[in-house]
Amino acid sequence: MNRFALAFRLPIIVWQGLFFLGPLIFMIAMSFFLVKNYRMEEAFELKNWARMLTRGYVWDSYWYTLGLAASVTVVATLVAFPAAFALAFRVSEAARRWAIFLLIIPFFTSYLV
Repeated sequence: MNRFALAFRLPIIVWQGLFFLGPLIFMIAMSFFLVKNYRMEEAFELKNWARMLTRGYVWDSYWYTLGLAASVTVVATLVAFPAAFALAFRVSEAARRWAIFLLIIPFFTSYLV
């Protein structure tokens, strides 16, 4: 990669790093704080992590979430690849335009809400 291309990519990398890694690091740092009387106190404590990692219901929710995510990924992949193949190679141009339009419409719901 030449320096010219890196110069164009660097601002977006810094921007995303600032707004993704910044809050993530802040949240991880706050997980070591101590809570007393509903207030956060700066103290390097591992009690929060020990409590979270030793509770059975927390692990149950982790495994349930992981299983649900894996099953949704498999189902979405099994549906999406044949649909994409049909859309790319089997339908007419007019039907392809309508299908792409119908696939893009749900992404506009954030503008309505």
